Amino acid sequence: MLSDKSQMDFEDGGGEPGICPYCGGFLSYGKKFEDKIGLIYPWTCDECGKQGNETYELSFTGHYHK
Repeated sequence: MLSDKSQMDFEDGGGEPGICPYCGGFLSYGKKFEDKIGLIYPWTCDECGKQGNETYELSFTGHYHK
């Protein structure tokens, strides 16, 4: 995430996957990593160069037969 709050002009947790929350450009992703809740994808915007993280929650949905 961005550390300089003066650069933030969008609300954390909003937006669309793959779209820059600053300018609407396409995102390029770095290597994903996991935390206790889910997956984190670091990104850089191809248009404006800003950086951030895209996050996904993983949850148990049950057991299923093969």
